Amino acid sequence: MMYDSIFFRLDLNKFPEALEKAQKLVDYELKSYKNSKTNQYENKLFGFRVKLTHKILWFSGSIHKFYKGNNLDSMSFDDLMDALKTLEDNFDIPLKCFEVHRLDLAANIQVSETPINYIKQFFKYDKYKWVGYINGGGRYQNKSSKKVVCFYDKIEEIKDKKLTSSLSHNIQEYGNVLRFELRWGKRLSKVFGTLSLESLLSEKIYESAVNLWAVEYFKINKLQISKDKPVLSSTSDLEKIALAEKITRESTGEISNYIDGLRKLHNMPLDKNNSKSILKKVKASLELYYAYNDSFEKFLIDELDKKIIEAKDSALASLKTKDNKRHDIQLSINEFCQLLKKLAV
Repeated sequence: MMYDSIFFRLDLNKFPEALEKAQKLVDYELKSYKNSKTNQYENKLFGFRVKLTHKILWFSGSIHKFYKGNNLDSMSFDDLMDALKTLEDNFDIPLKCFEVHRLDLAANIQVSETPINYIKQFFKYDKYKWVGYINGGGRYQNKSSKKVVCFYDKIEEIKDKKLTSSLSHNIQEYGNVLRFELRWGKRLSKVFGTLSLESLLSEKIYESAVNLWAVEYFKINKLQISKDKPVLSSTSDLEKIALAEKITRESTGEISNYIDGLRKLHNMPLDKNNSKSILKKVKASLELYYAYNDSFEKFLIDELDKKIIEAKDSALASLKTKDNKRHDIQLSINEFCQLLKKLAV
């Protein structure tokens, strides 16, 4: 888990001491790249997009990609500190001069099944709207995008953007990777106060961000496992169940196909004479079918809950105490749920 996309700015009106060094960046890196549509100077600098408007330099990009070349390989808090200090050396301007306006905290979670199977378990998150998009994932966001919660298949995204050459291993070695991002936009200052790039070196801020990341995940309501089971009492009920399954399920037609299979196997048309026999067989099949689906969905939810806790604990355990020794911050799922209940009060 690590900070990823960061939007930050350098206001030369507030930091006149940085004007001379920033002017060099503008003269050598921006002045020759003017966007005719926006009438602004825009370019890429150290892997970050940068533009100049009214004596304010705006930067946006991934600190993870800046340091690692991609945002799939792991990155520790020590790596973050090194990345920010390297960025400071490149700019030759103190980190405290750069004000952060958007901050993403993300984790790449290795899961046993295809990521879309987990994403399908989510159905409600506060008053935020689910917006589906590429790579079988989507995001929860409101109109103002003050805060965005995002899930998608990370491997598919990398393939889609043709970024496999930037990875340290063959892409098949990463397995199934579910990406979970928490993006703070306009709400950032309300959560953390005014942040500079220097603030991101703070373990306290990082610890708060990691805990909030996990809290947001557990706010999402998952699919209810205890579905209403179909009651079959007649031939018409059987037909309705088959039709409903065919319409509503993405993996269409399991039950209707099973019914067709039974008919062919026993060479029995569905009529009054043999409907009871077929009905009995399909009832038994339905019980197994729904029992399997319920247990599979519960497995997916339980596994992801556990993975989120593990990712949080691992991130916090990477921090250093004042005496420079590693420490572990462990929190069980039950303890974490208790914490959520307290926060909800």
